[in-house]
Amino acid sequence: LGEMGNIKAVTILLKKMDDSPTPLRNKIVMAIVKILGGKSLTLLSPKEREKFREYLLIALEDEDQEVQDSAILGLGYVGGGAASLAILGLASGLNPDTDVDRLELALDSLSHIGVTSELENAIRGDDAEMTSMAVTAAMRMKDARAAAVLIEVFESKDRDLRRDISKALVDIGGDESKDFFMNIIQNGERDSD
Repeated sequence: LGEMGNIKAVTILLKKMDDSPTPLRNKIVMAIVKILGGKSLTLLSPKEREKFREYLLIALEDEDQEVQDSAILGLGYVGGGAASLAILGLASGLNPDTDVDRLELALDSLSHIGVTSELENAIRGDDAEMTSMAVTAAMRMKDARAAAVLIEVFESKDRDLRRDISKALVDIGGDESKDFFMNIIQNGERDSD
């Protein structure tokens, strides 16, 4: 049904999800995301969306990369903090040299979800891979909350993450970023004296 792409199949598939074993349910989730596309998932009722989010989070743990990618895409539109954390966890384990498309999909989905407390915690956290992924996602969000968290953690991060944070603040920061950069310049001049 998913391959046929008939939108009428979505109702049948939604009804079958609850009674299906996990592997089949993951395939059903993938089929629904393929049929509806990401944006149409927002048209589900709040109750259906919440249930579908739970199934997407389970599908994200599937061994099949195609199922995982569908779950990433779907989670980008149904959103939520748990979705941010799950996508960050998966994406931080990907190889940036070989999984370029999957990383791009994850970053796009994270930017659709927006700033969540889970994303903020990942930026503040000690896991370098997850923090780097969260900073890169924040760079795409153009959100003042994200900029404030980046400024807050700047001093506690290593040189490479500071470089990424600086780049992100150039892209997303407002007036608070100007003050931040002026402060860095002034402190740098004092340190060199």
